Amino acid sequence: HLAVDHFLFVKRQDIWIKYIERRLQKAVRPSIIKLLEQWKHPLVIIGEVIKMEDGFIKLKDVVDGHIYNLVKLDEVNPRIGEYAMSMFLPDSRQDADAIMVISGITFLPNRLEDAMKDIKAFAKKTKLSTQEFYNEHWLECCVLLNKKSQPIMTLKQVEMLTILEDFIEEYEIEEENLLNFFKV
Repeated sequence: HLAVDHFLFVKRQDIWIKYIERRLQKAVRPSIIKLLEQWKHPLVIIGEVIKMEDGFIKLKDVVDGHIYNLVKLDEVNPRIGEYAMSMFLPDSRQDADAIMVISGITFLPNRLEDAMKDIKAFAKKTKLSTQEFYNEHWLECCVLLNKKSQPIMTLKQVEMLTILEDFIEEYEIEEENLLNFFKV
């Protein structure tokens, strides 16, 4: 889901913006309009789980140290020190730093601390803002984490990769890192 979300919400953000614009045309309440305006700019975050508190998972961004309040998901129960990575939407209905998952979230073990330091150093070298860094280098971050964690792909994931490869080939999409993310 990480690579596909990145493609849909960052690389082809125009699709997402058109969707939000259509919703804005129908919105009446000022609070909904404000929320939809914020949703035009999804956040890409890799964050360390630092606390569970009041229905939130506190995430500390590994690049800039910003603390986000992830609205607690019933189906997940991460441990302190694990890492979460995903695409998020601001959720100002909760508080200024609240975020919610767009479509899926990946939790990574705390043994990837060295990889997180590598990502932070990489971000620092680029001299980009945190979101600019994630937007431009998300797939490289995923490839780095994939190499360090050495995951095993399930049969369903292999099937989805084949579908993704066919889609990329059929539509002549040139995004080498999209496939590299899976092939490590």
